Amino acid sequence: MTDTHVSIDILSDIPCELGESALWDDRRDRFYWVDIIGQRIYAKDPAGGPTLEVSTPDPVGSVGLRVGDGLVVALRHAIAFADVDRGTVEVVRELETDLAGNRFNDGAVDTGGRF
Repeated sequence: MTDTHVSIDILSDIPCELGESALWDDRRDRFYWVDIIGQRIYAKDPAGGPTLEVSTPDPVGSVGLRVGDGLVVALRHAIAFADVDRGTVEVVRELETDLAGNRFNDGAVDTGGRF
């Protein structure tokens, strides 16, 4: 018989209304995720330390790693740069603001560095 026992470690017990966009940053040994409805981005070092968070001005659909530090973020109708360590979110481009029912959702950075 095969042993089916699996060990699971909980990284964080922060409740999210809609947690998504799991992202591992191997440069900083950090795990990121978002709470879309709660309008927050979280970061956690699995080796310890506090869970960092930054509020976003709109629902956040996804995050990607930027060259250097920080994140590129898809908000409801905008692309933004976020720095969880500094607690900042800077909207760099608004898009489709005339389409109230639309919002950005899943996203990722490709091998060419495009979000």
